Amino acid sequence: MMSRILKLLACAALLSASSAFAQTATGTFTVTATVARTCTVGANSVILPLYDPTVGTTSDGTTTINVACTRRTPYTVTLASTGNLWQLSPASGSDRLNYEIYSDSSHMTRWNESTAVTGAGAGHVANQHVAYIRVPASQDTGEGEYRDTVTMTVSY
Repeated sequence: MMSRILKLLACAALLSASSAFAQTATGTFTVTATVARTCTVGANSVILPLYDPTVGTTSDGTTTINVACTRRTPYTVTLASTGNLWQLSPASGSDRLNYEIYSDSSHMTRWNESTAVTGAGAGHVANQHVAYIRVPASQDTGEGEYRDTVTMTVSY
């Protein structure tokens, strides 16, 4: 029995001696990420209500322009029509239908290539800017479907 106790004590001494001689070393490393400064812009097409030039009323519509930018990135949004004429054109023929886009529901502030709407990026959530489209009343033009393409430009 004594021999067994001596063996256990010898094993314990060896184990404690080996841990007394163990050493450690530490170091560090750096993790770096670069966040891109970026923006995207999009909107749905607009189909205006039926326009009747004989009744003297406007034709109004809206679309929401969605701008998603890296958080806190300042931006401006300008709009430009085909040839900057702000005219809807039929598929064929020379008739034109004038229109304007506004940044306010009272139709006081035109939104075009020289008047921008501003904002700051909100990260993965898009900022929404409503564009108010108006075709003025009593324009002398022929029947048919009229179109224009509006280009949205985000500068950041």
